Amino acid sequence: MNPEEFTDLTEQYRHEFYTYIYRQLWDKTQAEDIFSQGIMTAWEKRDSFQQGTNFRAWVYQILTYKCYTANKQNTKKKQISLDDLHEDFDPEDTSPLPQNKDWLQDCDEAIPQALEQLQEKEKTCLLLRSMGSYSYKEISEMASLPIGTVMTHLHRARKKMQTHLLDYLSSEKHPILNKNTEENS
Repeated sequence: MNPEEFTDLTEQYRHEFYTYIYRQLWDKTQAEDIFSQGIMTAWEKRDSFQQGTNFRAWVYQILTYKCYTANKQNTKKKQISLDDLHEDFDPEDTSPLPQNKDWLQDCDEAIPQALEQLQEKEKTCLLLRSMGSYSYKEISEMASLPIGTVMTHLHRARKKMQTHLLDYLSSEKHPILNKNTEENS
């Protein structure tokens, strides 16, 4: 792959790659570092990329390993404060979700909190499936997991997210429920 092709493809998917990394790490500075390291690693290994295969999937595989390593180091260093999750994150910039401001505001910190409840491989599989719309086979290749394991991780991740979000919706923390309760008082 020549330098121009590499640069064009990297620029084409830059936003998607960064969003994926950010949602793995929930730290803007660290996401920028991992993005840079991942792209540098891809550049150094560009000769190993097989023309005609999926460039996006190939880079995602590199980024996934970088995120695994960073998350292991983060776990050893400190626990992430859920209070600080949105401090440096602009959902309108990086969210593939519908840009309904009320919906995002109503979710508050529920989605990041739910994602934090997932194991690393569950989160990776869920993010690749939901953000990248990758097939089970592609996720299997990117995460170096058997397809059956990918399916299991996705199933578990969805169940955990569902449970967490249902708990959130039924709790007093939910803004819509608080509005309705206040209006009826």
